[in-house]
Amino acid sequence: MNILCVDSPYAEELRAMGHNVLAPDFPEGVLHLPSILRMHNFQPDLLIQHERLSPRLILGGVEHMPCPTVFVSIDAHLNMFWHKYYARLFDMVLTPHLSLYRALDKRQRIPAVKRFGPKGYDFPFTPYAQREHDAVFVGVLTEHRPARMAMVNLLAEKCGLHRPEKHLNHQEMFDLFMRSRIIPNESIAREVNFRLFEGISCGSLVISQDIGEDQNAHFKPGTEFETYADALELVDKVKFYSANTEAAEKIGRAGWARVQREHLPAHRASQLAGCTKTSQYRAQGKTANFYFYLTLLQLARAGSHPMPVEWFLERWPEIEQNSLAHAARLGMLVEATCPKNAMYSQPRAVAYKDEAMALMALALKEARHADSLEFNLASAMCALFLDKPDLARAFWLRQLQNMRVNGLASAEFEGATLTDKYEHYLAWGKLLISLGRYAQPGFGFRCDTGFVPACAFECMLMAQDEAGPQRLEWLPEMTKICSAVPGFGYWGMGFLAEISLAAPDNWRKQADYAVSCLQNYRLDAGLHELAQAKAKAAQAGESAGFKTALEGIASSGYIRSVLFNS
Repeated sequence: MNILCVDSPYAEELRAMGHNVLAPDFPEGVLHLPSILRMHNFQPDLLIQHERLSPRLILGGVEHMPCPTVFVSIDAHLNMFWHKYYARLFDMVLTPHLSLYRALDKRQRIPAVKRFGPKGYDFPFTPYAQREHDAVFVGVLTEHRPARMAMVNLLAEKCGLHRPEKHLNHQEMFDLFMRSRIIPNESIAREVNFRLFEGISCGSLVISQDIGEDQNAHFKPGTEFETYADALELVDKVKFYSANTEAAEKIGRAGWARVQREHLPAHRASQLAGCTKTSQYRAQGKTANFYFYLTLLQLARAGSHPMPVEWFLERWPEIEQNSLAHAARLGMLVEATCPKNAMYSQPRAVAYKDEAMALMALALKEARHADSLEFNLASAMCALFLDKPDLARAFWLRQLQNMRVNGLASAEFEGATLTDKYEHYLAWGKLLISLGRYAQPGFGFRCDTGFVPACAFECMLMAQDEAGPQRLEWLPEMTKICSAVPGFGYWGMGFLAEISLAAPDNWRKQADYAVSCLQNYRLDAGLHELAQAKAKAAQAGESAGFKTALEGIASSGYIRSVLFNS
């Protein structure tokens, strides 16, 4: 079989299986795939593209391929804001983050998605008696990863965690792992990460966050690796397995054996080769152009592909003209008027503003896309940026009418007063929370760059930016978002701290903050806050309520043992 591999780490394994593999080194940017095939005189039976983490490579013309096409989505937890468009250009998506694709809005759902984990490694097993370190950690530690920094500091203080003083290359890291018994794991967005497979391949006991099905599908918790819900459970398990080497080795060896059976590069290559049986699900014609240009637009907005707004506007007639396309075009025009935005066009800023205003006026006059949440939201946000609150109100009212028609309206939304920008952003944020449109993880939204908000989190950031010190309605809404979005927990802890400080006599709010501290590796602070919340509950005669509240916490047994010595 002829296989075209684009950035796939499994080209050699596929060749070893007897396949004819073309795997050129492609530069970054946008490449027209049919031209590449003509240049190499290669007719593939299968195309496999692995996401390149940096610098980006986007393939054009995938819809013209004469064979099944596969996209391996590696960092969906940080890149779903463009993966959800790019993936529609392929017949099948393979990813470690199957739950994220399943959670997409039904209109954005990818037809064929299968689980595909990171690769394991074929290393010999080293008995734990020959290993010199108890717990070690190797990974990026920067101010951009405060939760991980907190975990490392906590385990260094409480458990004597070993962390190498110098940067280690891949082989040096593996050598250290094979000399270590326990590897605590933290992932930036509670995703399946490489460290899980690297550590278990070395026969170490990996103790990882309990992130659910995406992780458990590869290894069995409690048998092939261990999980924790918060800092209390993590510290307890690291101490337990440090003192009980035989128990740790039993799990470490079981995980290592699972790697040998199922997770080696040859296993992954075999899974890839089997993708020739997939049906053709990729978009075609103007629909393919629609997803292709939306992919590039999202990357351009994020600063990953610096393409001028004029480039997109010239090509926009080539795409399927639906409500999302019109919303994207409107947002483009408005973002191009902000000097701090990556899409800014100084020569055309005034003209683009006028064009955006005309588009919104025409949409209202002719009732265009009145039933489209995306278009109503984009129009309202653009109107607010252009200081046209009455225009923004008109699109809010259109959205309410649409919700009435579909039986989704509620008194809360009907009663929104919208007297200023703050209330506009707050109302839209609440509405989007109710619809599950929480956030776009990985997209670096900033309030001062003219970005058009597209989710609840971005609306609430704008509300926070507009709020004065006495307007705190956005705070509890932010905590709802942060509790719903994996990886937003550290932000959520800060918001819960503000809520707790604003209600010093409310033990429930203090307990919520305390639990968040525990979930973000602030062990001593979390236990201190919980003890105070317990005392306040007792003073209010609500000790039973306090105990009941603890029942809903994943590691409630650990917490009760500390607070009640039981």
